[in-house]
Amino acid sequence: LYDWLNWLGGVVGGRVFTVVRMQRRMRIVTGKILDIYDHAAVGDLGRGMTIPPSWDPYFSTWMDRAELMAWAPVHYRHHRRQLTLSTLPPE
Repeated sequence: LYDWLNWLGGVVGGRVFTVVRMQRRMRIVTGKILDIYDHAAVGDLGRGMTIPPSWDPYFSTWMDRAELMAWAPVHYRHHRRQLTLSTLPPE
């Protein structure tokens, strides 16, 4: 189910979101994530969960919130390198 939804999200998202709309959405979501991180207590960042490593090559079998926060930009950059969009500035 995860793989199917992940594929479907990419197909539908590519048809619904323009590059400009996706950039705006990315800024909003990133801002919200950073706000959560900035206001989280140290104990909150230590809470975590078991994650199947097969979901993402950068996942560990168990990750806390701080590790997930560090994972997000790595995951983004991984996919950004896969793109050949000339309309986006190089990272």
